[in-house]
Formats: sequence, C-alpha cells, structure tokens
Amino acid sequence: MSSVIKQAGSTAKKFVSKRAWQKMNEIKPRISGKTTVALVKPNMPKKSPPLSEALKREIQKEFFNIKEVQAKVTPFNALEVLDASFEGFFLNREYNLENFNLLIRMLASRGKIDEALGILEKMKIMGITPDKHTYIQLMVASGKAQDTDTAEIVFDKAVEALGHPDGSMYTTLLSTYANCANPDKVQALINEKKAKGYKVTAADWTNLIRALDKADRSLEGVEVYKKRQTEVEIDEYMVSTAIKACAKCYEAEYAKRLWDDLQSLGFKDVAFHYNAIIFALGKRRDYAEEALDIYRRMKGLFIQIDSDTIKGVLTACSRLGDLVSAQHALIDMKNAGLEMTPTFYNLLLRTYAEACVNATENAKDIFIKESWELFRQCEEKGMVEKHVVCSLLTVHCKAFREHQAEDMVLPIYDEYGFKKEKEEYRALMEMYTLLNEPKIVFRLWDSFVVEKLKPDMYILNSYLQNTLKTGDTDRAVECLYAFKENNLRPMYVLIKKIHFMEDKPPRLWAAIQEFPYFYTYVHNMNYGKRLRIDKVEERFTA
Repeated sequence: MSSVIKQAGSTAKKFVSKRAWQKMNEIKPRISGKTTVALVKPNMPKKSPPLSEALKREIQKEFFNIKEVQAKVTPFNALEVLDASFEGFFLNREYNLENFNLLIRMLASRGKIDEALGILEKMKIMGITPDKHTYIQLMVASGKAQDTDTAEIVFDKAVEALGHPDGSMYTTLLSTYANCANPDKVQALINEKKAKGYKVTAADWTNLIRALDKADRSLEGVEVYKKRQTEVEIDEYMVSTAIKACAKCYEAEYAKRLWDDLQSLGFKDVAFHYNAIIFALGKRRDYAEEALDIYRRMKGLFIQIDSDTIKGVLTACSRLGDLVSAQHALIDMKNAGLEMTPTFYNLLLRTYAEACVNATENAKDIFIKESWELFRQCEEKGMVEKHVVCSLLTVHCKAFREHQAEDMVLPIYDEYGFKKEKEEYRALMEMYTLLNEPKIVFRLWDSFVVEKLKPDMYILNSYLQNTLKTGDTDRAVECLYAFKENNLRPMYVLIKKIHFMEDKPPRLWAAIQEFPYFYTYVHNMNYGKRLRIDKVEERFTA
C-alpha cells in the first residue's frame, strides 16, 4: 500500500507485495470484468482548409484558456478560484453594492472575517450602504471562523441599520452556533425566532441537528429530525444531515430509510449527500459492503469525490478488512488531487488490523510489515497522532503478536508523549483474553482504574470473562458494579454462567440482581418458560 501513496498511477500489485496480493486474492477474490470498447473514427474530410499562422496562434491560445478555466472552475468552487484581493477584484468591475456583496461572499466562503469587515469599512468610506445580504455574508464569514461574538455584533448592527431582523438573518446566526457545536444556543435562537413570529424552516432544524452531531449528541439530532420532519417542508440537506447524524449513533437501518426518502425527493449530484450515507453504513460492519456499493455507484455517475468521501470509504474498508477496496480508494484519492491525512493513515491501519483476523500466519507477517511501512511514511510527513499509534497497536493485537506490541509499539507512546486511553486498553485486554492470560488482563485493569478512565462494554466484558475463568469472586463483583455504574450490560453468556455457578457467594448473588432482565430470563429458561422481553422489563419497572 505504501507504493500507492507515493505514486498515483501504481497498479494493484504495487499496493502490497506479490506474496500478500496472492494471499488476499485467495481469501477474497475481487475480479471485475471490463469490456474494451473500440474507438469509432468519425467521417472527417481528408484535407483541412489552410489556416494562417496568426489564426493558428489565436486558436491555440483560446484553446488553452478554455482548458485552464475548465480545470479550475466548477459551479461549486467558482468563488474559490476568483481573485479576492480588493484591487484584483475591482480591476474590471464597478464599485457598486452588488459587487461589494460578491466580494464579501467570496471572503466569507474562505472564512476571512477580518478581510470581510475591512471591505465593510471601505463601503462606508465610498458611501455605499450595506443591505441585508451584506450582513448575512459577514455572519457567514464569522461562522466559518467560528467567531460567534463577531456574528452577534454583526446581527445587532444589522438590526440597528435595517430596523428589524428577518428570518434569514436568524437562520444565518443559527448556522454560526451550529459550526461551533453549541446546540443549546441554537435551540434558544429557534425559540426566540418563533416567539417573534417568524416561521421556523427546515434550514433551522438542520442547523440544530448539525450542532447536536458536532457536540456528540447525534442520537438527539436523529430524534429532532423524527419529530420535526412533519412540521416543515423538508429539503435534501435536512435529510442528509440527519443521515450523517445516524453514523455516530450507528443507526444504519434508519439511515437507509432516510436515503430512500432522499432519493424520492431528488437532489443535486454532489458528494455531500453520498458522503452521508456512505459514512452511516460504513460505520457498521454488517452494512459496510452496501456503503462500498453506493461509492461505486457514485463513481459511475462521475460525481467529484472529496476528503469526506475517502474517509467514509476507508471506514467501511476498516470494518471489513477489505484491503483491495482500500487500494482502489487510494488511487481515486490521488486522481482527485487529495492528500494523505492522519485520519487516512489511521483508517488504513485499521483495515490491516481487521484483515489480520482471518489471515494465515504468513499473511499476518506481511500485513504487519506493510503497516510499519505506512507508519514510517506517516512519521516522515510529521503526521503521527495518538490514534494512528493506537491503530498500529491494534494491528499487532489482532495478529496476536504480543511481544512486538509490547517491545516495538508501546514504546512509541513514551517517545511521542502520548497517554494510553481506553482504546489501547481495549485492544490489549481483548488480545490477552483470547491468549488466556488472565493475570495480565488483571494488571491492565488495575492500571486502567489508576488512570481513572471510563470503561466501555468491551473492556468490562473482557475483564468479567477473566474473573470467571479464575473464579475470582471479588473481581467479578467489582466488574458487575462497574457495569451498573456505567449504565452498561454484560454479555448474556457471562450472566448465564454466573447464574449456573454452584455455591455462589451472597455478594455475587446480590451483584447479579442489578441486571433483573438477564437474571429473570435465565431463571425462567431453567424452567422452560420464555417470557416476552417487554413483560419482564415491565415487571421490574412497575
């Protein structure tokens, strides 16, 4: 894979070594048939009419001008390629309100709030009065720069100059707070807008969903969409934002329903909408293949990909361990002129880690070697971040190379001054659980507790499994109460094992009562009774 990153035009066999390529094809062959289409020559005259040298030069010059413009300008980047300097912009333009608003809009798209405010001062000097669109673009610039204080000042100035705000100005201010991941302020502004008699639009609820998603409250964002979709005339951006929120809370099934709704609405063929569904499906292993199918459909429609597209595709590859699709994504990335980022390195290493799960020992060795090549490239580019090192550790843990993990990877944390978090503990504890090393798991847990980290269900299940292997009642009780404290539930098979233990100590029996649904379900199974889940939960919550 390292050679693909270095050279955009590398072939699939350069993606990994020849031996690894053969291994991957043995495990999961992916051969796509391609039909060669013969070029048909049009009926052209044998001789062209003579052209003067001056006309030839003029045509050639015009041709290159057209090609240059086509290469740089699209409907979605037109504002980015124009000259945003004051002198350059007004070189062939009049000094009027429309052109000043266009210049501020260009600066706003780039988040240059200071330059945009400078243009406002020039407008005042030249006696050009700002209008509503001027103030809106200044708030957009503030939002891009995540400067809510300036956005509020501009909003107040607009109210002072225009006499009253309108709905679109509120929506723009909402967007500023959404960019800063402040959903509470967004909700307060929606309430204020409604109280002043303005209609709350789909764009307003979209901003709230986006703010909740940015604030890691994605499930609340999905609930906002479910509740508000019937109150407004939804548009494609509201639906896509809700799909994007589904990704973080792993609501792939609902994301698929929204994707169907989005297609029925119709939408522009831009990457934003496809990125949302690719990421929502790619986060789940059971839907990752569908995410890759949508990506292939997107390429078939010749839609321009961006960094978020590659991130979603590599996320799906990391769930499947699909190195071949990851290689194709890298080639597409290079062809689109995109650069490698720490996130891409992280996801590529995660793909190698998952590929190790069902690989042969020889293939694991090759995958580890190429993972180190990726990491060295990351080092050369100065892109080493903690999550990249964590992914490198995960590769070794999934391959059960515990000595390499301890002697080669863990020292990197000290070298860069990174602190081990729960992701590192999870990888190590899962590896040593499968290697049947409970004493090491206990040492890792004790270190985890000293660091005062918050455990997840994977760490707690690994710990509980080892306590039951060794019959350590004290640690088992400690683990069960840790489940309760963090509002998590143990694996059913572990609760079942505790239930059927003979001579359970009273404190272990008391701890298991903290999980009434599981305990009652197992108890009733013992007598051949199958109670419905809702009835059991109803009994204990009545």
